[in-house]
Amino acid sequence: MLRTRCFITTFFLFGALLASASDAQVPAFLGQWNAPRAVGLAFDPAGDVYVAELSNAPTHIDVHGPDGTLIAQWGTDGSDVSSVTEPYYIAADANGHLFVAEWIIHVATQFPCQEFTTAGSFIAGVGFYSGTPSPAPGAITGIGGVAVGPDGRIYVTDAANPRTQVFANDRTFLFAWPSQGNSIAIDAFGHAFEVEEGGAVRKYDASSGAELAHWGGQGSGPGQFQMPQGIAVDAAGRVYVTDTYNHRVQVFDNDGTFLMQWGGFGTGPGQFYRPMGIGVGPDGRIYVGDTWNGRVQIFGSLPTPTKMTTWSRLKAAYR
Repeated sequence: MLRTRCFITTFFLFGALLASASDAQVPAFLGQWNAPRAVGLAFDPAGDVYVAELSNAPTHIDVHGPDGTLIAQWGTDGSDVSSVTEPYYIAADANGHLFVAEWIIHVATQFPCQEFTTAGSFIAGVGFYSGTPSPAPGAITGIGGVAVGPDGRIYVTDAANPRTQVFANDRTFLFAWPSQGNSIAIDAFGHAFEVEEGGAVRKYDASSGAELAHWGGQGSGPGQFQMPQGIAVDAAGRVYVTDTYNHRVQVFDNDGTFLMQWGGFGTGPGQFYRPMGIGVGPDGRIYVGDTWNGRVQIFGSLPTPTKMTTWSRLKAAYR
């Protein structure tokens, strides 16, 4: 009799995840480019998709509607404060503002992180460029990624001066923590996740910078990475990582337990060539910047995890 008191939803949850891995092999496509390298991905409250093109001169930001229609293109090369030359990662807030991490800085007067309206009008810089690593608040030497939390705080990683800086939504510096992170994502539960090119993912308390967990390592097995570049979280707290040189996407629960993976090297649907950016849209669909294939692939959402329960609790609930 004791064996009947099992967690009956465990089988259905893992069955759904395995099924979704198969479904993920038949994606839709958002754009197709020959020379550009789709890297950063962001979504505004209306569900429009913003794609940062690393080498798509003369413009670098593509805007697509939820149905994939190209709405606008903006962000031109240049050396003034409002130019967008080789953007890396991007993030959007709830107020219709887009934050662009500028990978290439031409002159010291440029900002490594810029704030625009989603229509492409320059608002201000976040932090300031520092040619050499500096402990000064707001100094950024080599930006890695940018993310915006549910409270509007702006998180910027600095790959050349290893730390993560946090700014208020008015761009005022708040605090920083030491890190080796590149891309960064903030979940709805107060956690920051950073991916490190060396093959690790770290989970932090987004309000203090205290490290809570880490996982990974070099390799090609489940939970291992080769030069991972992008990270995203969904509404359920699952963590998605573009395992760039293994040409795949891996998915973990909020504490780092491996759930599933898909991909493989190639040019066909569901295959990748060094994917970098990744994002989860408001509808739960998963967008992957298939960078060296010059495209963005769209996959169906994963099922929402069901809470564990026991057979006795179920019987009691339906008496």
